[in-house]
Amino acid sequence: MNLSNHARTELQLAGMFSEEGDFYGGMIGNAVMELIEVFEKQGHSGMSAGVVSDLFNKLSRYKPIQPITGKDEEWAKLDYEDSLKYQNMRESGLFKDADGRVTYNSALIKRCPNGTCWSGPIYMTREDAINDQNRFSGSLEILGFPFTPKTFYIDVIEEEIKPDDWIMWVKDPAQLDQVWEYYKKPDFI
Repeated sequence: MNLSNHARTELQLAGMFSEEGDFYGGMIGNAVMELIEVFEKQGHSGMSAGVVSDLFNKLSRYKPIQPITGKDEEWAKLDYEDSLKYQNMRESGLFKDADGRVTYNSALIKRCPNGTCWSGPIYMTREDAINDQNRFSGSLEILGFPFTPKTFYIDVIEEEIKPDDWIMWVKDPAQLDQVWEYYKKPDFI
């Protein structure tokens, strides 16, 4: 079976050509097939196919393929009413304050026991979550340049303390050890 046949079969099984489905009236299936046909015509070997598809995956999601340097020409000025910030033009999740502090807004993602993932504040303990103290966000300060964006998934425990009012805290603080090798550790930890 060639790649086009394989792709078409898989897309059909997933309903991605259906005009009634959730895939933009079948447009997604057709768009993917167009890309597959170009890729197939290029005649890649096993080695080059992996390299090209990995690069395409990153670039089509606006991700950098080389580390961020932090040079001035990489930043776009964002003029907010209350503060001046800069956003990196190569990695849109990277922000620099006027004082030069740089944070990556996808540094941490909370992963619940059922596999659901969330961004937002992370608490170290149940007591911290209840008292809204010792929290940090998924946006963390980077240690320096060159910087390659990296997202860590941290397992959390969740508890519904009132109907539709949930708290979450770190299940295993040792999971954060690798994070602090990559990002600045908050002072309270």
